[in-house]
Amino acid sequence: MATFKELVQKVKKFQMKYSKIRQHQPEWHALMGYTVGGSNLGSLFGVNPYKTVTQLIQNIIDIHHQGAHTLEYPPTCGWGNIFEQVARKYISWWFGCIVDCCNIYIQDEEMPNFRYSPDGIAVV
Repeated sequence: MATFKELVQKVKKFQMKYSKIRQHQPEWHALMGYTVGGSNLGSLFGVNPYKTVTQLIQNIIDIHHQGAHTLEYPPTCGWGNIFEQVARKYISWWFGCIVDCCNIYIQDEEMPNFRYSPDGIAVV
């Protein structure tokens, strides 16, 4: 089993690997027209009561053709973004850890059409 220090080093290495594209940068927005993200999984699997898989596909097509500037973010996304930093600070304090990998863009070579931008990763 890995030590705490080794796990922290793995997280740091992971962050370096995926830190080229950052969440909300123009490159990140452009990739939304070609990929499915972690936030889309509920729609993809048919368990999101607010967006069907057909609406999701249409959104991806629209972004691909018109650009991400056409996106309309619901107020809940805004509140989520506001409280991400608060949550990271609270989790850091509560667990005595460092929350890394904030706003990175993860796209694995084995799944090129799937992306994920975590709010943070920590070793607790």
